[in-house]
Amino acid sequence: MDNCLFCDIAKGVATAFFIAEDNNHLAFLDIHPLAEGHTLVIPKKHYPTIWDMPARETEAMTEFARYIASDRYPVN
Repeated sequence: MDNCLFCDIAKGVATAFFIAEDNNHLAFLDIHPLAEGHTLVIPKKHYPTIWDMPARETEAMTEFARYIASDRYPVN
């Protein structure tokens, strides 16, 4: 999709401070955080909205977000 900031971040065209990554998802800090550590989690594949994602992919993204938010995720 043209003009999608999140696609540009996923492709490495736009910069972001990455927190975590797997084969299908990215987590990075929000540029206008509402709180310290405000992190965005996105799929690497473009979808117009979260409602356009297949349920399995939404569930996988949620599990990725839960993992990086947990105390099991290693922090540097």
